[in-house]
Amino acid sequence: MRTCVAGVAVLVRDGAAFEGLQAAPEQLLLERGAQIGSLCTPWSGRAETPSRRRQLRARERYVEPPGPTAIRRRPAPTMTPITREQFLRDRAVRRGTANPERIESPVWTWLVETRLSAYRAARTFDPDGSDSTLKEGSGPGFCFDRMGCPAVDLPDGRRVWVAGEHEDHYDPDFYIYNDVIAREPDGSVVIYAYPEDVFAPTDFHSATFDPSRRCVWIVGNLGPVEAREPDRTPVYTLDLDTFAIESVETTGDAPGWIHGHTATISGDGTRLTVSRGIRVTEEGRLIDQTDSWSLDLDSRTWTRDTHRPYRQWSIERTDGEPLSLFEMEMLRPTPYGLAAPLPPMSEQVRQSLVAAEVDPQEIEETVRGLAERERSATANFDPNTFESLYVPPVEHRRLDDALADSDDENRWNDNTRFDSARLEIEGCVVRYAEESDSVELKIEGALPGGIEDTLRDDLVAKLSRLHGVDLIARLVADR
Repeated sequence: MRTCVAGVAVLVRDGAAFEGLQAAPEQLLLERGAQIGSLCTPWSGRAETPSRRRQLRARERYVEPPGPTAIRRRPAPTMTPITREQFLRDRAVRRGTANPERIESPVWTWLVETRLSAYRAARTFDPDGSDSTLKEGSGPGFCFDRMGCPAVDLPDGRRVWVAGEHEDHYDPDFYIYNDVIAREPDGSVVIYAYPEDVFAPTDFHSATFDPSRRCVWIVGNLGPVEAREPDRTPVYTLDLDTFAIESVETTGDAPGWIHGHTATISGDGTRLTVSRGIRVTEEGRLIDQTDSWSLDLDSRTWTRDTHRPYRQWSIERTDGEPLSLFEMEMLRPTPYGLAAPLPPMSEQVRQSLVAAEVDPQEIEETVRGLAERERSATANFDPNTFESLYVPPVEHRRLDDALADSDDENRWNDNTRFDSARLEIEGCVVRYAEESDSVELKIEGALPGGIEDTLRDDLVAKLSRLHGVDLIARLVADR
């Protein structure tokens, strides 16, 4: 498959891009291929740098082998209880036909138990990728390798997972699910599917157990860009006896179209509190939320609980071109902690596209674009400026990123997870987040004096120096 990377075509395939490379292709993917330039992902709905997100996704998928360098992909199982004929018949993902429809599929059950990605599952039955029936174009394959899929542990020993997303929109197996998966106390798996008009495709939502009503409250959604409604907050209940899902109409001062938040139920079971997260604005931009809202579970009415100060600056090139921070990262002597530098990205991509038998003219166009970005990054690269990019000239304390290494399946519901840096300054939290065309400066709280101006101007000056062009700062959120 080809996807747009800063205006050029690049081969990407579910955590296995650049498979034609001669040396350490999985390592290259993790350290480079999965982070190349700007990809328009459903996480943001706009072009963004996937480096932070992709590093974390890759780290969760790979295991560290003995030795100083490569991070290796978990191998596909050599023996399976599924035949190739069964897999071909049931591999495709689909929506449900009832509320709920219980899926009786050994293939889907096996995929839940193994958590193989759709790509790795196909490679189990087609190791060299030569089977035309499993090539791209055959539609997304069902899998349980998901992001934004919250898990709920029930008192009776069951664990329930709700919906979630596999990969990003450029991948042929990209899919936003609207199913529910339950693991019984005896270890058996039950899969429920639903029609879209009952339960919309949902990811990066919250799922909260309500013991008094014997249900799970499902709140929020990132979802497809075209489905987002800034003035509405999606709310559903999942009945834990029947596994039927019901859409809940709410009133009051709702948090809007949010995702990546946390949700807790009060001790008396009367209120559900939603905190932080990311919301969609009327312009379609995604802005962090730092406040809390409560939903009265009897009246179904929202109330805003807090009004915390929050400001966000977007630092962008005046010519509208993307930033080159990823390419600059590759100029470091040992990027991402590798034991040795890697060859230029353009040459690695050339090898992969040749191996994939891509049209030679497309290869040249792709490589030419990447090589130009590499030359541009090299021309203005200053290692001292790059290393101090998120080290402002004011007294500060770096905040630990403990959640980034968490194994908690609900770890995706944290709107700070993909920050490039997090600081504490004068009691306020200051965060830096990279996107392909900007660096976002996020300030939680009211900084005293001219500290905010110093932070903003310092970042603009450093980014301008690194890119050899003028950058500007736009205020995109002020609450």
